[in-house]
Amino acid sequence: MKHLKLFSTLFAILSIFSFTACIGHDESASGEVGSLNGHEWVDMGLGVKWATCNVGANNPWEAGEYFAWGETVSKAEYTMGNSSAWDKGLDNIAGNVEYDAARYNWGDGWRMPTFEEMKELRDNCTWKYSRFKGVPGYWVTGFT
Repeated sequence: MKHLKLFSTLFAILSIFSFTACIGHDESASGEVGSLNGHEWVDMGLGVKWATCNVGANNPWEAGEYFAWGETVSKAEYTMGNSSAWDKGLDNIAGNVEYDAARYNWGDGWRMPTFEEMKELRDNCTWKYSRFKGVPGYWVTGFT
C-alpha cells in the first residue's frame, strides 16, 4: 500500500487556499512512486498521481506556500486589490499555467487537482490522524 503524507494544512485545499498538485494518470504506474521536474509523486491507485508534498515545501510535513484561488505567486497578504484572479469567475483552473500554482511553479506535467479528484482521494483512501515530526496531520493510504 502506498501512503500519502498530508500534514498541517491539508484541508486548506478545500477552502480558498490550494497547494496539493497532481499529474495525469498512467495506467501502468499504479502503486508506484516517482519524480517529475524534481518533485516526488505517489500513485494512490486513483485517477491521478499525487504530489508527496505541497508547492513550496521540500518535505511532506512542511506546509509549503499558500496561494489564493487562481494565484500563482504566494503573497504576504491577499486582498481584492492585489488579486490577479478576483471576480473572474474561475472554476476549474487545473493545468492552466496562468492560474494554476502547481503548473506555474513546478512546470509541465503538474497541475492542481480538480474538485472531483480531491473528492476521489477523500472517498477512496483511508485517513488516519496522527503526528509526524511533531506536526499534526493525516496519513492517507490508497488501495494499491
